[in-house]
Amino acid sequence: MASEKSFVADNENTPVSPYAGRWVARVRGRIIAQGGTPEQALHAAQISRHKERPEIIYMPVPFSYSPLIDKVRDVLPDQEMYLVGGAVRDILLNRSSRDLDFALPSNGISSARRVANALKADFMALDHERDTGRVIVTSQTAHVRFWILPLIAGTTWKKICMPAISPSTPLRLTCTAKP
Repeated sequence: MASEKSFVADNENTPVSPYAGRWVARVRGRIIAQGGTPEQALHAAQISRHKERPEIIYMPVPFSYSPLIDKVRDVLPDQEMYLVGGAVRDILLNRSSRDLDFALPSNGISSARRVANALKADFMALDHERDTGRVIVTSQTAHVRFWILPLIAGTTWKKICMPAISPSTPLRLTCTAKP
């Protein structure tokens, strides 16, 4: 239809489904119903197509993130690290974030210094005891600061979502309970 809107993600040129973030029921590849839960999508499909058995799938929500995350991955290619804090919320809400916090198992200050040197950015050791460093990236279009801090052993984490950052895989969100 000519009146349909074409949604586009911030970081892509591909159209985004208007069903993004919803459960849909499909029959022979065509969406016949949708809902906020799988049960709602199935129920809506059964009302109009009670004899057919639909496939229920979740339509993912595309998200964009700062290109600085990829640059940090490139500088620290073999380093296990997690994006934590408000930047995770901002990614899920598809907002840009000016504050990126990375958690690493160790070497926070030395890793922050390596990142700052590679990005030609400012560096500050924030806390030697806790091995925490800050990198401040300033350009004409943005002022981004991020902290690189160690994962704290013995900390009780509730179930939270943190993007696992790996150089060999795309950025993905994983919900894990950290010890």
